[in-house]
Parts: sequence; structure tokens; C-alpha cells
Amino acid sequence: MTAPTVDGTDEVGDDAVTDEGALPDEPVAPPPRFAWPAPAAMALALVTRLPLLGYPKVLVFDEVYYAPDAVDTLQWAAEHGRAKHPPLGKWLIAGGIRVFGFTPFGWRIASLIAGVIVVGLVAASVRRLTRRNDVAFAAGVLTAADGVMFTSGRLAMLDVFVALFVMLTVWFLAVAWAAPPGRARLCRWAGLGAAASVGLGSSVKWSVVWLWPIVLGVLWVVDRRQRPAGRRPRAAALTGVVVLLVPPALYLATWAPREIGSSRVSVSSFVHDQRAVWTFHRELRPNNRNAAPATSWLLMQRPTMLFDTDCVPALHHSVVGVCNRGPTSSEARIESLTNPAVWLVCMASVLGLLALVVLRRSGLALWLLLIAATQWLPWIFNARESYSFYQASLIPVLLVGAGVVAARVRGRTWTVAAVVVMGSAVGLAALFYPIWTGLPLTPRAALFRLWLRGWQ
Repeated sequence: MTAPTVDGTDEVGDDAVTDEGALPDEPVAPPPRFAWPAPAAMALALVTRLPLLGYPKVLVFDEVYYAPDAVDTLQWAAEHGRAKHPPLGKWLIAGGIRVFGFTPFGWRIASLIAGVIVVGLVAASVRRLTRRNDVAFAAGVLTAADGVMFTSGRLAMLDVFVALFVMLTVWFLAVAWAAPPGRARLCRWAGLGAAASVGLGSSVKWSVVWLWPIVLGVLWVVDRRQRPAGRRPRAAALTGVVVLLVPPALYLATWAPREIGSSRVSVSSFVHDQRAVWTFHRELRPNNRNAAPATSWLLMQRPTMLFDTDCVPALHHSVVGVCNRGPTSSEARIESLTNPAVWLVCMASVLGLLALVVLRRSGLALWLLLIAATQWLPWIFNARESYSFYQASLIPVLLVGAGVVAARVRGRTWTVAAVVVMGSAVGLAALFYPIWTGLPLTPRAALFRLWLRGWQ
């Protein structure tokens, strides 16, 4: 054993290790200091998402399940009926209800906080990997300006929490990947954080489990950079133990209140709940007209309609809290519609990352692509129905990738492209704001924003 020093390096050996795994095009992060992009992007997200958080004053889409489930979780540590998802997401929603009551604001505030943190994690990850404040801030703004991220971050559903833990995993991996030689202790803590994030994310939805082998592979590469040759086997073994044991331990811990609160505390009751989750997803078939197959995400063909109602003045009494903003006939809708400018950046980032992998043999680009693939490909090959808001955990990863690619561009090209993209994204966000928030629009005003047939 060697004594740790104040800065987190080991006293003997670690400071002499060369960064043999890093490629010239993969910068390491600067020494820790105040970084403004993440707080600034988070402030922007909060300012745009907090107004009208309690509107519509009705349960929207799957809020009709998760908000009551959260109340059940507060009272009995379990939702009524069989389990459909792991419990952590419902516990998080329940925290807001516990503080603010069973009100629209109360059941949505946890999602708002999670969505704002996701924006900050995108900016922080890009800055860590690129050392570019301008690129980091741009990535954060694009995340805040996206429609899927906006709507997911304002409704009491689970996908924003999936995005939160996926991005926490990305951020911890970025910290480890960008660490300069001699920071083995920092990398160990970052590896533990990444493993914990996978476990917590899997406790919201099982789809996060696909990150597990990627985390293990990235941390093994980091160990090779940070450790002398003679100490690598032991470091790799320790990393393997942490990554293999921490996620299931946290997953089990999130189920403990449910199992303890039930009348049949046993291993068999836990297994019964896992079978119930598996059965629910296995039997869920595409029979919902609002479903959006993952193949349709590519061209934004079928955004999921989360809320839709006609606002006829004579019927105001039947839609209190929704259609009380004007005397004329109108309609209110919330669509999980991706910002077209942001989505073009995401698609360009896939091509850019592929180019870095093929032409520069970039390990960073490779693991970002693999994480993005885990949040998309399983929905393509899964027979169960999927929705456009499932992209909430995909878009932030692709925007981190876009930042990594953009950091290679210098000079006037970057400036012009950034101005055009940012201006388009912000302008489109302002245009689509009413159909992301459910504000009543006249039929003509609504149609002006619904460009494609599949959006209408």
C-alpha cells in the first residue's frame, strides 16, 4: 500500500505513469476551477421551464399512473397493483408530492429538477472532455432548447430520471477519461460514481442496464493509463468487483422499502415483483396511437401526443385548468417533439463520432457512440411499443458527442456554424413553446407549428 498525498495521487509510481491510452486528439481536463457553462445553462433551463409548471392542471399522459403511484409509495412504500417499473422514479416523484402536496406543481417538480441537472451535466461533460467553455455552453443551451428534453423535464414521468442517471454515468466516465496521469484516486472515485449511476438508473428503468459493460470497458482503459504495468491486474480486478457489485446492490436497496412494507417479505416476493415487471414489458404491444417506433425517431415522423383537448368556450366548465385563457375556440396540446435544429446536430454528431473512430481511432468517440446506441437500438429491436420521449436519455449523450466533435473545429467556421445553429435552435424553441407547454392556440396557429402530417 502507498500513502495518498493531498492532491489524490499515490506517493509512489502513479505520477510516473504515461498516458499511453490517450490519443493526441483527446485532451485532458485542466485543474479544477470554477466553470461557468454548466451553471449558466442550468439557469437558462430553469428560467424557461419553471413558468406554468402547474399547467395544465390535470394529469397528463402517463402522469395518470406515476403520480398516483408516487402517492401510494409515500403511504405504503409500494404502488397499488403489480409492479411495472423499478421503484426509484416513483420515489423521486413522491419527494415533490411530499413537499408541495398532490398538486400539478408537486408531482412535476422532481422532473423539473432532474431535467435542469441533465442540462448542467451535458455542459460539464463537454467542458471536461474538451476544455472549451464556449462549446460546453453551446451544448448545454441546445439541451435546454430541445422539445423532448423540455417536455420530459416538466411532466411526472420516468424518462427524465433515466436521462439523469445516464448523464451522471457519462459525466463520471468523462472525469475518469480526462484525468491527467497521476490522478488514480480521482479515477477510482469516478468509477464508483459511474457504477452507482448505472445501478440507480436501472432502478428507474431496466433500459439503463445496457450501460453496464461499457462502464466496465471504459474504466479498464482508464486503469491502464493510470497504473504502472505491474499494478494493472490488481487495479483491473478491483474495478471489475466495483462495477459488477455496486449496481445490483443499489438496485436491491431501492426495492427494500417495498419488500419490507409488504406482508410477504422474502426472496420469493422480490422475485415475484421482478417477474411482474418482466411480464408487463413482454406483454406490452404497439396498440397505442401515440406510440412512436424508434425507427421513426430518425426523421422525427411521429412525436408522441402527450396531451390534446379542444377548448370550446361553452365547455369550459369541463376542462377547468386547461381552457380558461380566452373566449375563442382553440386547442391545447403537448407534443414530445424534438427541436429540429437540435436533432440535426445530434445526427451530425453520430457521423462526426464515427469519423473520429475510423480516422483517428478515438476511444472517447467510441464509448460515446456505444452509450448512445444503448439508448436507441434496444427500442428498435424490441417488439414492445415505444414513444418519442424515450429519446430523453439519447439526446443529451449525442449532444456531448456533438461538443467533442465541434471542439476539433477552430476559427471562423466554428463561429459561423455556432451562430446559425444556436440561433435556429433558440428561434424554433420559441416557436414550439406553446405546443411543448399546452398553451391554447387557435387551430390556424397550431397548424402553423405542425409541419409534418405525423405531427398533426
